[in-house]
Amino acid sequence: MNDRTVPVFCRWPVLFAALTIAELGALLPLLDPLRPWSFATFGLASLFAVWMALIALAVLCLLGHLLERLGRSGWLLAWLLVIAVALAMGTVTTWFDRTLQWQMTGTAPAVQVIVRIGLIAALLGGALLRYLVLDERWRHGRLAAERARFDALQARIRPHFLFNALNTVAALIPERPRDATATLEQLAALLRGALGDPDRLVPLSEELQLCRDYLALQQLRFGARLEVHWALPDRLPEIPVPPLTLQPLVENAVLHGIAPLPAGGTIAIRAEIADRRIEFEIDNPVAVGHNHGRVSGLPGSDDRSGNTQAPTAAAQAAGHSGGLALANLGARLALHFGPEAQLMARAEADRFIVRLRLPVAATTGEGTA
Repeated sequence: MNDRTVPVFCRWPVLFAALTIAELGALLPLLDPLRPWSFATFGLASLFAVWMALIALAVLCLLGHLLERLGRSGWLLAWLLVIAVALAMGTVTTWFDRTLQWQMTGTAPAVQVIVRIGLIAALLGGALLRYLVLDERWRHGRLAAERARFDALQARIRPHFLFNALNTVAALIPERPRDATATLEQLAALLRGALGDPDRLVPLSEELQLCRDYLALQQLRFGARLEVHWALPDRLPEIPVPPLTLQPLVENAVLHGIAPLPAGGTIAIRAEIADRRIEFEIDNPVAVGHNHGRVSGLPGSDDRSGNTQAPTAAAQAAGHSGGLALANLGARLALHFGPEAQLMARAEADRFIVRLRLPVAATTGEGTA
C-alpha cells in the first residue's frame, strides 16, 4: 500500500480537527497583553476563524484528487492554499471593517493585520496538515498490517485443506455423486469467502454459513469422529464483521481438538446476546498435553489462569498455527472494533474454550443468521 503524502480531507475527523485548530487560532491574538479583551472580541475572532477553516477545508476537499496526484508537492500546495484563503479572508474582512468603521480589527495598519492573520494560518495550518499526514500514514500502516494477516490466513487455508477436500470429492463421485456435487458447492463457497477482499466487511450470517460449510466438509473427512452441536438464538443481529472472523476459530477446534484424538469428539458452538453484545463460545476437546495456544490480543482478554501474554508471545508458546491464528484474529478485531471486542481463550481439563465478544450497534438491523 502506498505511503500517502496528502491526507484525505473529506472526512468528519478532519473537520473536527480543523475547527479545533481554528478556535485555537482565535485565542492567540487575545494573548496580547496590550490588546483589550472582551467576549465580543473573542466571539468575532472565533466566527472569523471558523469560517476561514470551513472555506479552506472545502477548497482542499474539492482539490483533493489533484493534491494527491502531486505527491509531496501536493502537501506544499495544500499549505499554500490555506495561507491564501486566510490572506484573502483577512483582506476582505479588514477592508469591510475599515470602510464601515466597526473597529473589529483594531487600529493597527491593515497590512499588519492581514500579515498577522496569514502567519497564524501558516503556523496552525502547517501543524494541522502535518498531523493529518502522520495520522493518514498510521491508518494505512494498520490497514496494511491487517491485509498481511488476512493474506496469511488465506495462505493457511488454501493448501491446508483443499487437498483433503478434493480427495473426499473424488472418493464420493463413484458411489455418491449427489453428495460429491454438494461437497464441491460447499468447497466453492468456502474458498470464495476465504479468497475475498480483505478490506470489506461481511454479514454475520455469511460468516456463520462459512463455518457450516467448513464443518460439513470436515465431517465428510472425519465421519463419526466429528460431531457438531449448534446452540444459536433464533435471530442474530446482522452485524458486519471482518471476513474470516469465526471460521479460523472453528478450524482450530477441528485441527487441534478433533484431529489428534483417535475417538474424535464434539465441537460445541454457542452464542448469546446481552448488553448490546454478541458472545460466541467455541468448545472442543483436546488431547492431554496438547498445547492449543492462548491469546490476549485484545483489551480485556485473558486465559482465566492469571497469565496474560502479548499476541506474539502467545503464538510462539503455542508452537503451531493455532496460536498464530488467535493472535492474528485478535489484532484484526482490535483494528475494526477497538476495545469493544474481546477474544478470550482458556483450557479446562480436557476441553479448550474460546470466547469471542462483538459489539452490536444500536442502529443495527436484525436478520436471521
